[in-house]
Amino acid sequence: NNAFTTTGSTIIYKPASASPTTIGNVTYNHLTLDDSASGGSVTFTPAATPLTVGGDLTVIDGTLSMTTNTANVTGSLVIQTAGTLSASTGTIDVNGSSLNINGSGILSFSGAGNLNLYGNFTNQGTFTPNTSTVTLDGLSQTLSGTTGFYNLTKIVTAARTLTLQDTATFTVTNNLVLKGTAGNLLTVTSSDSTEKVDFDLVDGAENDGISQDLNYLHVIRIDSASGVQMNPLNSTEVASSNVNWNITGAGASLSWDGDQGTNWNNPSNWSLGFVPRSGDTVTIPDTSLDPTLFSTVTVTNLTIYPSGKLILNGNNLTVSTTYDNENGGTLSLTGTETTIPVDTNSGTTEYTGTGTYSELSGGNAYYNLTLNGSGSWTLDAPLVVNNDLTITKGSLNIYSNDRTITVGGNWFNDVTNGNFISQSGTVIFNKATGTQTINSGGTDANHDFNHMSHSGAGTLQLLTNALQVNGNLTNSGGKFDAFGLASTVTGLTTLSSDTYLSSSAIQTFNGGLTLSGGTLNTGTGSVSIVNSGNWTYTSGSVTGTGTIEFRTTAAGGNFNIDITGTPTFSQP
Repeated sequence: NNAFTTTGSTIIYKPASASPTTIGNVTYNHLTLDDSASGGSVTFTPAATPLTVGGDLTVIDGTLSMTTNTANVTGSLVIQTAGTLSASTGTIDVNGSSLNINGSGILSFSGAGNLNLYGNFTNQGTFTPNTSTVTLDGLSQTLSGTTGFYNLTKIVTAARTLTLQDTATFTVTNNLVLKGTAGNLLTVTSSDSTEKVDFDLVDGAENDGISQDLNYLHVIRIDSASGVQMNPLNSTEVASSNVNWNITGAGASLSWDGDQGTNWNNPSNWSLGFVPRSGDTVTIPDTSLDPTLFSTVTVTNLTIYPSGKLILNGNNLTVSTTYDNENGGTLSLTGTETTIPVDTNSGTTEYTGTGTYSELSGGNAYYNLTLNGSGSWTLDAPLVVNNDLTITKGSLNIYSNDRTITVGGNWFNDVTNGNFISQSGTVIFNKATGTQTINSGGTDANHDFNHMSHSGAGTLQLLTNALQVNGNLTNSGGKFDAFGLASTVTGLTTLSSDTYLSSSAIQTFNGGLTLSGGTLNTGTGSVSIVNSGNWTYTSGSVTGTGTIEFRTTAAGGNFNIDITGTPTFSQP
């Protein structure tokens, strides 16, 4: 059953019955496999690897199962209408003039195998690539017949041509590499002198990303409209002959998709299959895997969409034209970076470092600013945060009395992991409309304030925790709402506008109270002026059902009440 007959220099395996057949471990000249006389279906398996054929390998009928084995074919490979060649992770190396899949013939990979072709490829049957790589390692070569590839590579060091049959469609679903060298371009062309050929790079069913590495090409009549834009470097074209090719080197537009992890430098993580270049426009949408830099990056335009996040990881980022961090987007840095874009109109800049930093490396103006690392940041200049300032983890040190922090949104300092070292500086709240909140995290030395000023026309409202101000508290803007929480001010409290609403909690003014406009509303609580604090009145009113008390904690304490004009005391 397993015998073979010899005809000249061709060895033919032609079993008489349908049983598995082992191919002997010898070096063949021409080898033909044919189970047409078996009355069934025969699987041919090499006895050892590699299977070496010095001439042509022909599969007329039956299945040649290579699995993980290697086949070295010096001549051509022909798979006839009833033939099948199957492989998984093995290598099929064809060094002859052609590989032909005829009629209903099948060449199938079930894994990440390799197919190396020196000659032309003609597919009239079925080619199943799975995750295999086809490498065109010959001189000028031609691909014929509609074919889908997973990885396709052709690299030349002398001027060569890759010709694609114009009536076929060619698709690559993972990695496309086409490269010549300086002065030795690889020409990629349709086989027809007027008609274009469809040749597309698309993300396949594996959804594992795509990549393109295209360099030193001359492109003629290639239509890539059904895939991503092709962006070769150092390349030329026949004018207006191609579709969806960016030959001029103008900036491309790429979007992060994170198909292969978080590495910015992995081309398969980008919509066009290559890493953004200095002239490109980049968008970062909301994805499950956020991009992380592992080297210095320069792009022309960068947009971080809502819920998108870009992690600098200690590496510099330069955006040469337009940077837009949309609301809900986050630019995350450690604090060691020296070149950082900042959007002061939207989005969040987050610091995650673990060291000690003498400045905020992104500068001193932000929209949302978040500290979310165990490190300590000391200001080197006044800080302006146009929206929210959040200390989730880590320490912010205002440093000296000439430092101010101006906040246009909410203040949050985590009760356990957050630290604000107020020193002798001032925090200014200036929201123009609506309500901004203070969640101080507590009244201890890591959560208190020195001087505080509310100058915005909006409402400043306490939230969750009591307030400790070691210096002066000034309300010259909209309403100050204690929201049922206690406030203690060591210095002078000045109310010159709108309303101070104490609600049900006690408001303790150790340094006195000056009412020079607006309304002091005691709510149902009380206002205490303690020890030698003065109450100075020039204008405004006092309302609420609570009490104002003057008390001393030491014998012989004095109080001064200085009233200019006629104050109004009312009880609803």
